[in-house]
Amino acid sequence: MADTGIDRIIQITISKSTLTPTQAAFNIPIIAAEFLKSSWTTAFTTRTQTFTSLAALAAAGCPTSSFVYLAAQALLAQNPSIQTFMVGRKETGGDGTETWTTALNAMLAENPSFYGVIVGARDAVDQTVVAEWVEANKRLCMLATGDLNCVNRNFLTLASAGDTTTGSGVITGIADTSQMAVGDGMAGTGIPAGATIQSVDSATQVTLTENATATGTAVVLTLTAGDIFAVLASGKYTRTGALFHSLTGTASEPYVDAAIIGKIFPYTPGTINWAFKQLATVPADAILENQIENGLAKYGNLYTAISGVNIVQMGQVGSSDYFDVIHGTDWLQARIQNRLYTVLVNSQKVPFTDGGIQGLVAELKAALNEGVQNGFLASYSVTAPTAAAVSSTNKGNRILPDVTFTAELAGAINNVQIQGTLTN
Repeated sequence: MADTGIDRIIQITISKSTLTPTQAAFNIPIIAAEFLKSSWTTAFTTRTQTFTSLAALAAAGCPTSSFVYLAAQALLAQNPSIQTFMVGRKETGGDGTETWTTALNAMLAENPSFYGVIVGARDAVDQTVVAEWVEANKRLCMLATGDLNCVNRNFLTLASAGDTTTGSGVITGIADTSQMAVGDGMAGTGIPAGATIQSVDSATQVTLTENATATGTAVVLTLTAGDIFAVLASGKYTRTGALFHSLTGTASEPYVDAAIIGKIFPYTPGTINWAFKQLATVPADAILENQIENGLAKYGNLYTAISGVNIVQMGQVGSSDYFDVIHGTDWLQARIQNRLYTVLVNSQKVPFTDGGIQGLVAELKAALNEGVQNGFLASYSVTAPTAAAVSSTNKGNRILPDVTFTAELAGAINNVQIQGTLTN
């Protein structure tokens, strides 16, 4: 029972000293778009703003006909819905001009809270720049495209031949240009590095963006497909995929990039397969079976109807890996770091003893257990050295080496193969 007399003489407050370091969030997307500060009724003078609803976005002055608003509408239309999203501004017009790299760097510097990236860029050149940035900054991005070359062609590179003339970008004598498109890369003797097709002039002729430096007949040419499906697959991008919908870039655009992010991000990372998801407000794309096969062959994503159900196929990034694996792996790394850092922060010290080592190992195992409970991991094993096995140099530098784990991904089933026999 408290002694009220001593309370009048000595006042003391005890607070809990345990600290929980902030862990990176993996459920906040940014809608990054090019627009003027003054295009919002309340000028958008910063690089980023954070919102929790469509009403809040409108109240902040975002035009309801803008990419940002319509993408946010698709983002928030999914059920369950995300709780927080950001908007990022890429400078344009009188505000200045900049690359997507510069713009995204500025957004990141101002507020690095976002993980998912939705961009207004709809052409493959800008989208490739965005994909490079996403790779370098360990974010996750689904691009949207309506480029029919994504589904009308199934190759990454194509061999051909043609005639070149010094000082001219025109290549003649090509057997067939039907598979060539503006933006495709072209390489060969006498063709400068980085040359792309500027125009397809006829069934036998194209014009390049660079002039040939040599004249040649039947020069061996290598065509590199420039559609974003092919670019991501050729570059083996591990954090960016693209979703084709033929309405992308039209007045009826369904903003499939925002819709899929909105569908996935409310869930714990790694616990939800991006394939087979139904997207609210997005109509199924009416493309042909051979177009579906072409797109999937380049690890592109599609939104089509199968047996009357509209679904995403197949939830992959350019490297052919699956979005849920990348998403879950990022979460797992952050969770392990957070749990171990919490121990270091809240301990007077973690002694370099077997007990101290096992205390850290216990936190590693706890994080891996969460991965198992979430359905991201199937199983795991952990090894760590004893204190006696660590060199005096590492002990002197306070470094605990050689802690390793092996974990089996739970994965997901996207295809079922059944063989049956019927008998009389």
